[in-house]
Amino acid sequence: ARLCLRANRALEKTQLQRALDFYGAALLSFPASVEALCGRAAVSIRIRDYPLAAEDGVFARRAAPHDARGCSLEGAARLGLGELEKARECFAAGLSLEPRNHFMRSGLAAVRKMLGDDSPAPEEEE
Repeated sequence: ARLCLRANRALEKTQLQRALDFYGAALLSFPASVEALCGRAAVSIRIRDYPLAAEDGVFARRAAPHDARGCSLEGAARLGLGELEKARECFAAGLSLEPRNHFMRSGLAAVRKMLGDDSPAPEEEE
């Protein structure tokens, strides 16, 4: 928990590499830390290390299957990697957990548009 707090402080100062180092150290101590996995994934997306972000998103989803953060982060990473079908699955899974999550709705809408998918978006089905 302390390492994640230090990582968050580094993020506030936009010290991205320090934040990654602290999250990495936290994961060495507790590999299933959802906070550390999600934090490192979010920073990895910011520096465009999409493979690491996707991996951390997968592990976060496994560690906490009812927490939508892993879905949104993996979805964003998959989008960055150009893996549109996987991104769509991630955003849809996240929306099943948090139906009103704006980030996942917009992510899913963007992926659907890229794929040429004209099916109704969740906000259109309500």
